[in-house]
Amino acid sequence: MTYNNAVPQGNQQIAATQAPILGNFSYIDTAMKIDHAWNGNEIASQAAGSHQQIQMPNQAVDWAVSNAGIAATLYCKGGNLFSYNGVKNAVSAVSVTGSQLITTVVTTLFTVPADCIGFIHLQMPAIFPTVTSYAFSSIAGVLYLSFQTQINGSQQVVNLTASGLNVQVARSAGSNYIANFKYIYWPI
Repeated sequence: MTYNNAVPQGNQQIAATQAPILGNFSYIDTAMKIDHAWNGNEIASQAAGSHQQIQMPNQAVDWAVSNAGIAATLYCKGGNLFSYNGVKNAVSAVSVTGSQLITTVVTTLFTVPADCIGFIHLQMPAIFPTVTSYAFSSIAGVLYLSFQTQINGSQQVVNLTASGLNVQVARSAGSNYIANFKYIYWPI
């Protein structure tokens, strides 16, 4: 099926060109379902059907098994790109945001994967520094926090601790409050 750009002409009646017009709509319907370049690629060579970008649906869960005969699969989850070939691997840096109620009870802020390096950005109420950033690494299932684990605020101390691959948080005293966080990690 090809696109016919010669119909309709200004002097043609639509009824007389119905078949080629329907053919054009059919071609467009088929072509629009495929990620493609309409008029060739960026280096100016005509490459009908070439891809200038790849878009993937956001998966609700990680892949559990790879399809037989496929060496590796690429997929998106949470706006981040992963590969799976029996093991989940981040293709590029992974960024996760969230918020957590900080109380005197130790709570897991987030869990990092084994064998990665990254940064934590924690934003708390005005009694603390506006944004506090820290580095971390995990090797062979053990998380290492490469920062002072106490954040001192007005009459409060927030403790960040590692337990397995979990970054945990609790405050020493005072009111409960919500802390926003973002962590970014890269596989190593």
